[in-house]
Amino acid sequence: MRISLFAAIVMASLWTPSCTSTAPDPVRFGVVKIAFGPPLDNSVADWRADQRQAIEPIATELDALGPDFQWVSSADPESIVIRPAALSPGVCGFYRLGESTVQVDPACSEGFAALRKAAAHEVVHAFLYRRFRWAGHLCWYPLNSPPPPTCHREIVCQSCLMSPAIQGRDEWVDGEEDYSSSAVFSEPQRADIDLVSRCFRDGACE
Repeated sequence: MRISLFAAIVMASLWTPSCTSTAPDPVRFGVVKIAFGPPLDNSVADWRADQRQAIEPIATELDALGPDFQWVSSADPESIVIRPAALSPGVCGFYRLGESTVQVDPACSEGFAALRKAAAHEVVHAFLYRRFRWAGHLCWYPLNSPPPPTCHREIVCQSCLMSPAIQGRDEWVDGEEDYSSSAVFSEPQRADIDLVSRCFRDGACE
């Protein structure tokens, strides 16, 4: 999916360098368990220590969404397991709907920041699909135009954690997503936080 950028958009959640709150509320939003796991393909190298270190901050960063994100063992049946993979060139993350595994390519061309963002993006996909059966995005599209496929119908955002790639592939094919990172910050933005709050408030994301 390629998204055209238009300056004259009224309803937009603009990029901010950080979210307004980082304290989780596990009583209201629950706990989301995440774990590192080995690759599904034996030809792919397992996580290196520096790659793990680059991804580890997402647990604290994603707490701003409301749930308490916690690192656990991949043996925990409730965990969302982050696995290294060799994806198509330029594709940083991959999530197949309904699975408890997300895959991230350590060879992302934009380095550790893209690696962390892709991991965070796919973990949130897995969490929202598991909890609400929703796997959409927060997109930026022309005012009074219908939302592109997979985009939220009301929340508009250009550079959120859950925004799709502006460049590269972002397509759903047979329940699978290919995701290319463009903006490389991994912290949830205001619209990301509003999305999760709305999902819990309404019992559905849309």
